[in-house]
Amino acid sequence: MGDNIKSGIIGILLVLFAISFLTDFKISGSKTTVTPGIETQLTEVYGQFSEAYDKLDADMVTGLYEEDAYYLSGEEEIKQGHKVIRSNFDRYFTWAKGEGAHLNIEFDIVDRTVTESLVVDVAYYLITTTFPEASEREVTKSAGKFITVLRKQENGEWKFKIDGYNPAPVGAFGKG
Repeated sequence: MGDNIKSGIIGILLVLFAISFLTDFKISGSKTTVTPGIETQLTEVYGQFSEAYDKLDADMVTGLYEEDAYYLSGEEEIKQGHKVIRSNFDRYFTWAKGEGAHLNIEFDIVDRTVTESLVVDVAYYLITTTFPEASEREVTKSAGKFITVLRKQENGEWKFKIDGYNPAPVGAFGKG
């Protein structure tokens, strides 16, 4: 069996494994049925993710992941752990810094399944990249779809255990 097929199967099994622990507490389109405390905590996690993009801070965004988190992107192999996750964000943020660009990321949660210790989000993201006026480059937008599994830590914080994403049409953002 090829490495790509093995990687794909492992990724699917990880997501199925995480979902197998979930109860029937589910929301679709509306985030108001999640208890306010959990909703606030999850909003803070995504807010910190957005802040890390704003600051181009790879360490800040990496800190939102568990030490042994899985990172599943596009056609690449499964990545695991802070070192490779940080490297991925550092490469992207270094490019942005070199271009003098500003990155803004927004999230549109389409579906959220919640238990006391796990959250599965199915969502879209939208990244807006702006460049300095002197560069005369246009503002660009890119979007993607993702599924994340967040796990509640012993200290009560939520961290990403699994993050899988692929590109999506920009027009898909906001229709969730």
